[in-house]
Amino acid sequence: MNDELLKAMLSLYNNPMFKEAFSDYMFKVQRDGVEAARRFWSQQPEKDRFFTSTTDMFEKMMNFYSEMGFVSRKKYDDALKEIEELKKENAFLRDTMQKFNLKVFEDGGKSIQEAWKDTMNKQMELSKEITKSMFDLFKDISKK
Repeated sequence: MNDELLKAMLSLYNNPMFKEAFSDYMFKVQRDGVEAARRFWSQQPEKDRFFTSTTDMFEKMMNFYSEMGFVSRKKYDDALKEIEELKKENAFLRDTMQKFNLKVFEDGGKSIQEAWKDTMNKQMELSKEITKSMFDLFKDISKK
């Protein structure tokens, strides 16, 4: 195997989608191979002809074959369980962040609304004072 081919294979295997699909494929091939071998072996009439404990030996060979994959079944199941837990935690964190953002937006909106009301009230008071001052000024001018 040359270096370029090895690098290409490693980069392909580092792709998460390929890695997951390839691992699932290998697991399915192993599982189907073990099941096919078990069906074939149990259908053979001479299965215990040469060895008396051939069935036990075959079961041990199947277990060994199953463990020869990239990851043992127990580790694979543990990883799947951890992935599911992480998905639940991510969903919880995402929901929490959305609620937090809504709360901040709501509080910010209330603060802006209150500031706007205060500004408008002050503007109205100022307008009333200016109007009153103008009327007072006109009264003073008209009296003269």
